[in-house]
Amino acid sequence: MKQRVTLRDIADAAKVHYSTVSLALRNSPRLSPDVRKRVKDIAEKMGYVPDPMLSALNAYRKTTGSVHYQATLAWINNWINPKELRSIDTFNDYFLGASQRARQMGYEIEEFALHDPGMNPDRLMSILRSRNIQGLLLPPQPLPRTGIDFDFSRFATVAFGYSFYPQILHAVTNHQMHSMMLSLENLYRVGYRRIGVFLDGFIDEKADHNYSMAYWLFNRKQHLRSVVPPLIQSKRSDAELSRWINKYHPDVIVTHFLDLPKKLREMGIQVPQDIGFAHLSVSRDNKTVSGIYENGTVIGMTAVDLLIGMLQRGELGVPEIPIRILVESVWNPGQTTRQLLPSK
Repeated sequence: MKQRVTLRDIADAAKVHYSTVSLALRNSPRLSPDVRKRVKDIAEKMGYVPDPMLSALNAYRKTTGSVHYQATLAWINNWINPKELRSIDTFNDYFLGASQRARQMGYEIEEFALHDPGMNPDRLMSILRSRNIQGLLLPPQPLPRTGIDFDFSRFATVAFGYSFYPQILHAVTNHQMHSMMLSLENLYRVGYRRIGVFLDGFIDEKADHNYSMAYWLFNRKQHLRSVVPPLIQSKRSDAELSRWINKYHPDVIVTHFLDLPKKLREMGIQVPQDIGFAHLSVSRDNKTVSGIYENGTVIGMTAVDLLIGMLQRGELGVPEIPIRILVESVWNPGQTTRQLLPSK
């Protein structure tokens, strides 16, 4: 039986300490790229295969013992006003979840704002290379189909959502189509039949039109004879909203606009007595508003899990086949909708 190749065998062949071999095989940024490549090439030639039992033991130790610093991950903020990004509850949850998982694994997250004075993609590249930061997190972009003039070939990169363009990178996001379906199904279950959908056109486009597509699919599946056409606005118009409500008489409205109940009250419409209100991105601690909680912290944690795995496997650059990881939402019944049918 052929004896398993060990780290010490590789260390003897490479003329380095066995701890250096361990760091190289984990793609640790504490070693230079040349050293990592040389050690990994020797390991491959020697036929090294990780021991699955030892790998499992090491993973267990990381969750139970003190965690040592591994590396820094970069959170790249491309918003003109950088503070606006995390002022959005869901996007702030992305950051909090990512930071939590990074700390658990011995990593730190540092934010770099591309529109800060003196900062630009070239300057950022110089900083990242000088500090040997190889893992990048790209939070949602301010507008749909937004790109960054940046060379990703030297980095492992994970994007949040579909707004970064071209969509060539691995991405983690909420399953927006399922989120809309979950909203519609819960509203239908309690008796709503004239379900209106009022969408921000930019947000629907940033979600790859998953919200609007789910609405049409739901109506087709339910064979609804009386369908309220969706109102999709790229520029808010209260007059258009009022005309839409008066023409189609929705009994509940699903929307991204959190200020809709206030607008409805100004029109003399009470929520939920006259029209129900369901929001597509309820904040984590909001128990009043009916709607979807997107599990933003889980999305952030999942993005870091993916990114660290890429770093440990040495998967740098633009992937040949981009991967999409979709995280499901949960329905928050709230108080802005009501039971129209007897509960079963």
